[in-house]
Amino acid sequence: DSKGIYGVMVTQLLPQGLTGIMVAALLAALMSTVSGALNSISTLFSYDLYKRFRPGASDRRLVAVGRITAGSALLLSIGLVPLLDSYESLFQGINDVIAHLAPPVTTVFLLGVFWPRASARSAKLTLWIGSALGVAVYGAGVFGKGISDSAGGAAELVRFVAGIPFMMRAFYLFVVCLALQVGFTLAFPKRPGEDREKLYWPRPLDALRQGGGRGYKVMGAALVVAMAVLYWLFR
Repeated sequence: DSKGIYGVMVTQLLPQGLTGIMVAALLAALMSTVSGALNSISTLFSYDLYKRFRPGASDRRLVAVGRITAGSALLLSIGLVPLLDSYESLFQGINDVIAHLAPPVTTVFLLGVFWPRASARSAKLTLWIGSALGVAVYGAGVFGKGISDSAGGAAELVRFVAGIPFMMRAFYLFVVCLALQVGFTLAFPKRPGEDREKLYWPRPLDALRQGGGRGYKVMGAALVVAMAVLYWLFR
């Protein structure tokens, strides 16, 4: 079973002393990751969302709301743990989740930096709709595998989505989000005073012309070459 191979390697290949150190390091990394995630979630919800609608909330109230949010997020994450049983490894499961959440964020970032016409309203709508589409496609990928071939209608569409590799789903979501933001930008152009020239390059090639030296350009070119070589080797 590939899911337990790491545990077998730690318990069978390492001496007893190193096994204890490895387990302690894994637990420390796990607690640090969980603590950082819960802290970010509580801060984001209490200050960026709750305080926006309740500007007069005291610090004590914000702390209480943050604790409730962190506890709810922890319980929700524990409830979603059984979903990992459908994957061959934890790494694949994490990549699958990220692949459905990253496309709207990536789209908004790229268009915001390289397309001067991109508006704030189009970015907000793309994030909302793109995230909802990502959750829907992820749900179809998880629950559509058990649908029989004879199913019709919406069930057939869900089964079709489930048959697409998750990396290709991420690419299709990116294309949809790209079309959404371009369409929303044309429908809701920038408002007066919304533009901030320091946040984007007027022309895409300005990213290569400007800068403080050739170091980052060389590293960027090396990264492109490395990605092309890796794609050719593992295609």
